[in-house]
Amino acid sequence: MLGYNDIELKQTQFYQDVFSEGLQEGKLEGESTIILRLLKRRLGPLNEKTILAIQALDNQQLEALSDNILDFNSKNELNNWLKQN
Repeated sequence: MLGYNDIELKQTQFYQDVFSEGLQEGKLEGESTIILRLLKRRLGPLNEKTILAIQALDNQQLEALSDNILDFNSKNELNNWLKQN
């Protein structure tokens, strides 16, 4: 492929950056999926706006949300947290 073998390609900075970014995106998607499942079980079905807001959170925000999941007793509390964070 363009004169590169697999080993040479995998050692390029571009490949490593793309691979790392893909792993990070996959990790965030997995974390948000688990958090959404836990919130659904705790609070019932969530509306689309709330789901999209959670899926848009970055890693640090998802970690903070996961630390607070058990503190939410209503969807309003969750929505207030999302507005503040």
